[in-house]
Amino acid sequence: MKKNLAKLLKRSLALTVAVCALVTLCASCSAKAEVPDPVLECGDEKLPLYFYEFMLSRMKGSLARNKYPVKDSSFWYTEIEETGQTYAEYYNESIFESCKKYFASAVLFDEMGLTLPESTLAAIDEEVAFYVDYDGDGDQSAFDELISPFGVDTESLRECYIIEAKYEYLLAHLFGGGKLIADSVREEYFQKNYYCFKQVLLAKFYYKYQQDKYGNTIYFDKETKKPLYDTEKGSYAYDENGARIRDSFGQPIYFDAQGNVVYDKENGIPRVVLDQNGNPIQYECTDGEIAANESLAKELAATLTEGNFSEFESEIKENVLVVGAVDEYADGYYLSQLDKAGYVGDVAYLSDILDMLKEMEVGEIGYYESDAGFHVIMKYALETGKYTEEEYKDWFSALDSHIINDLFNIKIADTLSKIKINEENFAKARSIADLGINYDY
Repeated sequence: MKKNLAKLLKRSLALTVAVCALVTLCASCSAKAEVPDPVLECGDEKLPLYFYEFMLSRMKGSLARNKYPVKDSSFWYTEIEETGQTYAEYYNESIFESCKKYFASAVLFDEMGLTLPESTLAAIDEEVAFYVDYDGDGDQSAFDELISPFGVDTESLRECYIIEAKYEYLLAHLFGGGKLIADSVREEYFQKNYYCFKQVLLAKFYYKYQQDKYGNTIYFDKETKKPLYDTEKGSYAYDENGARIRDSFGQPIYFDAQGNVVYDKENGIPRVVLDQNGNPIQYECTDGEIAANESLAKELAATLTEGNFSEFESEIKENVLVVGAVDEYADGYYLSQLDKAGYVGDVAYLSDILDMLKEMEVGEIGYYESDAGFHVIMKYALETGKYTEEEYKDWFSALDSHIINDLFNIKIADTLSKIKINEENFAKARSIADLGINYDY
């Protein structure tokens, strides 16, 4: 089991001894050693069966963390409706395809004459030795027995880490963590794979918004996060001592002729009240309110003019408090098929909206009902370079990794085409259903 990093700093002399033993054990690893039960071959290069089983055990651990019933044998033989495969068949196949990619990267790594830095190898040796010392109580045989359900022993675990390190090192060498991706490539990828929309969301719930001492909903500046007043419709006032009335930020408060605070609703946004756990406080709408919101949403979807962006945005502003959802993304939401697997839970509806956007033209209006409420959406054109803006980076956090993955697939395509499967050894592989649950290695 992986232990807290702080415990790494407290390891004893036994760990140092273990590192020395491991280095001795693997001293011949730099030379071409006989690969046991290779399942993939490419020229003189071979990928061992244990790497495939090890990666399967990791996937089983990942599924367990995500609350899949991996200990229930019937789960593995349940059919996945979308694929027609059982869960076992699906994960066995997908992990094997992943192993091909790792193997191709290792082959290309060697063909390019690359070598792992000594510091990387030393870090791998230290990590494995720590596991032997901590999880195996300094007994390598005991540790081998502990990790055998994952298809590996101490030495082969080290080799698995080396294969992974070659993959990561090759990616860094080719793409520099995204720094070597040309701006033109990034923009082309963005335009090809992303969709933008704005929405009027008439919700099935209300958020509780922050109010001032007068009971008015406060509108805040998006940049400074301070209250934003309408200086054209209001004017500042004075207290009994002749001083301007100011808010807690020291800003003059603006009032209308009736003495009401006037906020800049055009440029500011309200801010929700959070509970002690940091979640927005919200209240369910009544059945009557929900019916009214549904009726209004359908009316808007039918009557708003397609292509009239200013009209649509006026409706967004008009309904912001009915919405119950403050739109922090004034320039729209950005969706991509590449991120679709992440549209789950409270934002699962984004998957359906994405499917709608694929079929819509820019300026076209659509309607969708979700658990959150009634969405009237309009498709917008992509704004060049939007992914570079700080406030929008959440939508594009995986952009570079997607680009790198695609470019890398192109890079290794020729190598992948040369890989042969050793069917005899592949037949020996255990199914994910039969391997241990690897949470830690």
